[in-house]
Amino acid sequence: MDGGKHVRNKGFTLLEMTLAMALTVIVALLGLTALRTSIRTVALADAKDTVQRNLRDVLAEVTAEVQLAASQDDAPTVYAIRTVGEAQAEIVFQVPLDNAGANWSTPITYRFVNEDANGNGKLDEGEDADGDGALARHIARVQDDVTRVVAAANNVSQARFVLNDTRKMLTVTLTASKLAGMGGAPAQGSTTTRILILN
Repeated sequence: MDGGKHVRNKGFTLLEMTLAMALTVIVALLGLTALRTSIRTVALADAKDTVQRNLRDVLAEVTAEVQLAASQDDAPTVYAIRTVGEAQAEIVFQVPLDNAGANWSTPITYRFVNEDANGNGKLDEGEDADGDGALARHIARVQDDVTRVVAAANNVSQARFVLNDTRKMLTVTLTASKLAGMGGAPAQGSTTTRILILN
């Protein structure tokens, strides 16, 4: 006999177990939400860094070469820097091959290439104009039928080259965007610089 005392078995009741499991699920969901937010934040920061780095690299390469362009015609061998097309998304110029300016390069073209017709940053049906399976959004350097992507940047979404009346100053405006991870928001950046034409 127990003398009227109730002996309780050691263990958890069903209610205690249910509450413990509910609290565990809530803590796990909060942790998962925080993890997802953290991953998105890191992906967006990484995409922004890539966009800004690409813009700097493109401008550095363009500036280094364009500042040496001829600002005056000296036909038939030298032609002054000029923009091409109404959108001003292309420039053509020549640079000296020697210090005396007696020999000049063949024409060099910087051209904005953009296959992203709808501006969503993704390769959609009908947008792959060159058939390479990738969305082209870059500045291309073309000389003597050799084309290469400037600074290996493929996220330039807009470009404009504007020459002043004397052809001594070129204003370059670039915008770039990159999707931040799978289904993430796009990271965007824009910059404008003026390049003094030295020749």
